[in-house]
Amino acid sequence: MYQCKKCRRVLLCQEQVIEHTPGEADSEFDDMFKNMFGEVNKNPGEVNQCTSIFVEPLSWMNEAMEDDVSEGKLLCPKCQAKVGSFDWSGSYCSCGSKIVPAFQLQMSSVDVITEEEE
Repeated sequence: MYQCKKCRRVLLCQEQVIEHTPGEADSEFDDMFKNMFGEVNKNPGEVNQCTSIFVEPLSWMNEAMEDDVSEGKLLCPKCQAKVGSFDWSGSYCSCGSKIVPAFQLQMSSVDVITEEEE
């Protein structure tokens, strides 16, 4: 399970995490940054670590999406701490994969609780 790091409210279970292949969209990701910053310095075959998880839309996210906006912040339903963001047109993971649509939770904002810890 994943819970808010600030208030410990459970946000989702592992079954709701969308798996993706790290580095799946590397060339597209690199091209985007080349256009913004010039050359990308990256070793061939190097894959960055995922710093977030992508999930299916969850009922507690409804408030963030009420205004029919295409992107925005995801806040903990209990304490209103920012735990991630959403973008219906997709977002890139730190590993280079593009996820569409993207409901992305930052690993720095959530704690992972394993069955042994419960």
